[in-house]
Amino acid sequence: MDNIVSRPSTTRKMNVGNKKGRLAFFICVVLPTIITALYYAFFAANIYVSHASFAVQVEKSAMPALAEGFGQFLSQASPGSDDSYIVKSFIESPSIVEKLNNKGVLSPIFRHEKADILYRLDTNSTKEDMYSFYQKMVRLKYDATSNILEMSARGFEANDAQKLALAILQETEDFVNQTSQRMQEDSVKFAKETADNAEQALLEINKKIMTFRNENENFDPTSEAGGVIEIIQRLEAEKAAAEAELSAALTFFKPNSPKVATLKAKINGLNKQINDVNSNIANKSGAPLAELLEEYETLKAKQEFALQRYETALVSLETAQMDALQKRKYLINIVAPTLPEIAEEPKRIYNTLTVFIILLVAFGILKLVVEALHDNMG
Repeated sequence: MDNIVSRPSTTRKMNVGNKKGRLAFFICVVLPTIITALYYAFFAANIYVSHASFAVQVEKSAMPALAEGFGQFLSQASPGSDDSYIVKSFIESPSIVEKLNNKGVLSPIFRHEKADILYRLDTNSTKEDMYSFYQKMVRLKYDATSNILEMSARGFEANDAQKLALAILQETEDFVNQTSQRMQEDSVKFAKETADNAEQALLEINKKIMTFRNENENFDPTSEAGGVIEIIQRLEAEKAAAEAELSAALTFFKPNSPKVATLKAKINGLNKQINDVNSNIANKSGAPLAELLEEYETLKAKQEFALQRYETALVSLETAQMDALQKRKYLINIVAPTLPEIAEEPKRIYNTLTVFIILLVAFGILKLVVEALHDNMG
């Protein structure tokens, strides 16, 4: 009798449990899926996508011949992977969002009247909201093998999607040109400063040499030294001749003879002249010739060094200028921003099925957890 009573009670509990389970399944899975389907069917706005591909190139040759064709032009350029990463970071940065917004590009597109209430930028949005919405509307893919960037820009009309893509590419091209020009200027700036300093040093040493000559009445120590050497050589020759004549005279005459005395007096006079030339020749200010020669040779050595330094600096400047021209960076458009004909997004069926599957899996996991807890408590 007790078994008969307990069976209907158990059956009623199972029926109640099944009803609760079906109700929970409907509320947690079916109803949200229906709402999602209705939203995508009647409310979700069409989103058009414009595609573009581009890359950053570093020029290796300053002026490739046009007659050799586009293929030869590309062979003269090398893709820059680091530069592509920099460009990608720029396009994904708040900086470009601010630039585009200041030019009045983003607001009309992001707040378009055709946008639905769930996918529209609010009129009172902040800069952070604008940037977050921009990240949803613009997406980038980077191919590390080819160093090509692929961009997709979205809009609620086809023209807006293309307009957004074109505006982003224009800002990116300006960014690449500005950074490339700044790098070129920086690489040449140091070489130019070095050349200017070398030129100034050469002018200063030339001025010192001119001042030296003016102070000494166009006195050239080098030519003056040549004259002194010539005088000394002549006196030394006369002295040698007198000494030879004295030696011969001593063979025939006595040491105290007038002939010998005359020759000795001549030799002494020549010695005195030689000593006077060596010690007493000076300019009007009284500076010895040796000091003038030393000062002049020092100035000439500095002038030669300054000239070599200046010539080397000019070569370095020319090399830096050529390297700057040969390393010019530019943005090359591989695929221009397209004008879409049909709306690629939202993917209505795919998104609806995705929501259903996620909710179904989550409901199943939650059901297993609840049943496990119920069994442990029972």
